[in-house]
Amino acid sequence: MRTYFFLFHLMVFFYVSGVTAQNPQWYWQNPKPAGNDLHSVHAITSSTVVAVGELGTIIRSTDGGTSWTWIKCAGGKNVTLYDVHFPTSTYGYAVGEYGVVVKSTDGGSTWQTKTSTVTSTLYGVSFVNRDTGIA
Repeated sequence: MRTYFFLFHLMVFFYVSGVTAQNPQWYWQNPKPAGNDLHSVHAITSSTVVAVGELGTIIRSTDGGTSWTWIKCAGGKNVTLYDVHFPTSTYGYAVGEYGVVVKSTDGGSTWQTKTSTVTSTLYGVSFVNRDTGIA
């Protein structure tokens, strides 16, 4: 019985030692610092792409998705965003929980919260031009 007990502890020691020695710390590789689920993506051009998701996550790529930049949403909105749409290369809208609507006028680099009288979750958005759309 002592032999099994010793072997069990020896196996646990080597397993734990191997795991910690090989991977001393974990970190997000790409996109940084997101780790939240994404719900929608829109390709503005062949190189500029914007994605939105959980906890107000907005990420943007200017190299076709090879690397991503986290974009801070105006007003610190930490609600889930479900859809994003860009009717032009500069104007874009994203919608989500509690009727949240955010707008970008610079191709997704910055976002501003817009006033919405809706309190229900918005799951989709589409625009026919930069000022006329439906959510």
